Amino acid sequence: MEIVDLYDKDHRPTGETSPRDTVPPEGRYMQVVHMCVFNAKGELLVQRRSPEKDRYPGIWDLSAGGFAKAGETAQEAALRETAEEVGLECRPQDVSFVLSVPFRWIFDDFFRVTADLPIEAFTILESEVTELAWVGKDALLMMAADGLFVDYDPQILSDIFDHSGSTT
Repeated sequence: MEIVDLYDKDHRPTGETSPRDTVPPEGRYMQVVHMCVFNAKGELLVQRRSPEKDRYPGIWDLSAGGFAKAGETAQEAALRETAEEVGLECRPQDVSFVLSVPFRWIFDDFFRVTADLPIEAFTILESEVTELAWVGKDALLMMAADGLFVDYDPQILSDIFDHSGSTT
């Protein structure tokens, strides 16, 4: 059973933990992270989720993501998930924070990194990911509009592309 840290409404750790697969008590939040991998052309690496996943099976998603484990920072979790899901080892100094979005009981933090690699250079974790592709902003927004992509708010997807933080 995976254990996660809990946060208060201001995104501060409470010192409490919870099993990942339970809804936390009222006023408590879990940390979810996403890494958005871009190439030099400004295209985003997207993954098709495994059909075995309990949420969004077979649907396209951002490059990598998941819950932060107890004791991990959001950035550490994003780095771990990226290495696990697509085989990309990123240096913390090359990653930039994009935004944090609170949902009912989750803080969803988004990070960005540049890795100008061909698809074949990535190694997918087959229990999580079945396919990778590079897509531009317009194609991604069209995928989302057509229901082929996880149902993020389109403004969040635009913000990820428009983020101008330092990445290398």
